[in-house]
This record gives sequence, structure tokens and C-alpha cells, in this order.
Amino acid sequence: MRDLTSEPSSSPTKPNWRADSAPQQPINRPQSYSDSLTFTSKRARHKAQDSIPRLLTTQEVATLLRVHRNTVDSERKAGKLTCTRIGNRVLFTEGQVMDYIYNQQQGGKQAA
Repeated sequence: MRDLTSEPSSSPTKPNWRADSAPQQPINRPQSYSDSLTFTSKRARHKAQDSIPRLLTTQEVATLLRVHRNTVDSERKAGKLTCTRIGNRVLFTEGQVMDYIYNQQQGGKQAA
């Protein structure tokens, strides 16, 4: 039978993993932007999230409208569907998509 009170044998194939062999050092991580945001309440956090509109990609808009993404691009280039550009990315807010749907229901007339 094996003696459990003795020190574990050091074998070349198995490392000796003892909990007290090396003290654990705390990991110093750089503080990220999200860590630096502090809100006083859940209501304030919810309000901050509501102020930023959800941005949709061309493919997501195409899926919502049940059309091909080329149709979304054509409507955008024709000026019927407005977009938001961030860098080279073409993005759409939910409000822009809703305005497009409303204009299409009105017979495709542009709102003044």
C-alpha cells in the first residue's frame, strides 16, 4: 500500500505539482474601457444602452427585408435607403430601415 503522508516522488516523466511549491502572483491586467465605466444604477446603464442605436450590416438588413444583399446595395445607391458609414463599413440603423419600409408603403415616394 502507498504511504500518503510522504513526499511525492519526483519522476522525470511527471512533474511535481505541489500547491505550496510556488506562490501565486496576481495577474496585472490593463484596465479596459468597459472596466472604467461605472454607472450608479441599472437604470443609468439601461439608459446609456438605449442612446446608442443598434447598427445593422447589409446582410442583416437583407435578411430582415427578405431580399438579396445586392437589392439592399441598389436601394442604398439609388438614395431610397439611407445608411451610416463608419470608416469603410456601410451600416444601417433600425430607424433608417423603418423609414425605408414606410416610404415603400407610401408608393416609393421620398419623404421631404
